[in-house]
Amino acid sequence: MRLDRQREEELARRKGLTTRTIVQGTWLLISIGATYLFIRYLLDNEYLSFDFLYNRLLLPGWVPEWALWALLILAGVIVLQFFFFLAYAIFSPEGRAKTGRPTVYSRNPDPFDDDYRR
Repeated sequence: MRLDRQREEELARRKGLTTRTIVQGTWLLISIGATYLFIRYLLDNEYLSFDFLYNRLLLPGWVPEWALWALLILAGVIVLQFFFFLAYAIFSPEGRAKTGRPTVYSRNPDPFDDDYRR
């Protein structure tokens, strides 16, 4: 009986994960595209150059430009996601929720509680 309740709770928690995964994947692709466009803008307007990057990062000449592109895009996406996480933590009610305070009302009821009600 309790194991059935626990399994039902777990299935209820997992419901909607596919949609979230698709949204997160789409958001990651948008972030990659935005980072690519920003780096392309910096390179086209000569604010940044591959020669500068090779010298500044102490990269050998045999490292291909596509690898440098991949490194720049990865670094840009990491920075972008960090700021999105910060914005979520600061401005979202879910991100600002204080943890560690027990209350009578829980979002995740204990399925092993004898007073468990649906």
